[in-house]
Amino acid sequence: MAIGLTRLQRRLLSQVEGYIDVSKEALVGVSFPPVTRLARSAIVALLQQIRIGRLVLVEDTNRQTTFGHEKGDPTTCIHVLNGAFWLRVLLYGDMVSSIIVSRMN
Repeated sequence: MAIGLTRLQRRLLSQVEGYIDVSKEALVGVSFPPVTRLARSAIVALLQQIRIGRLVLVEDTNRQTTFGHEKGDPTTCIHVLNGAFWLRVLLYGDMVSSIIVSRMN
């Protein structure tokens, strides 16, 4: 939170942040195919930047995609059971921000 805000400004900022969180939860609770495809494409583009290790992604369609080195170590496998996964990753972005930061270094 920014320093120097008045009590009213902090309260308003907190309310806005709450509305944003509720909106995110509502969005990821429903899977919209066009939005899901867009989110998946964005995340896959970032995953293609993996240079160390290997990530195997198994989707609900039994499609398997490998990122990184084919025989890389360490290896991690993620099973995507629901299309909402892509929206969650895109909106909550912990993984996305880590990949972007590592690309900058």
